[in-house]
Amino acid sequence: WDFSAISETDSSWTDELEQKERCAERGYQALQQIWSAEADEILLVAHGGLLKFLLELHPCVQADDHIRARFGNCEVKCASLQKLPDPSWVAAVITRVDCTHSY
Repeated sequence: WDFSAISETDSSWTDELEQKERCAERGYQALQQIWSAEADEILLVAHGGLLKFLLELHPCVQADDHIRARFGNCEVKCASLQKLPDPSWVAAVITRVDCTHSY
């Protein structure tokens, strides 16, 4: 587990509620970090609100209905993340994949 990118302080924290569009952009920035990771499989744990805003509001993200549907408490969804070379349309396509793995 590599937590080296996590700081003890959060400079983005305020007492005001974050705007939905800003939250979606923050989620998109996290996707960019995931794309740069040298791994074939990544576990992403996030607040359901951030995922909702990212998947529904960000103009560069397209997700299928299953992935875009509201996450249940502690729900696991497996997805394939595809980065497209032309961000003038959609930069990310997220689709459902089979979660059955035997490790």
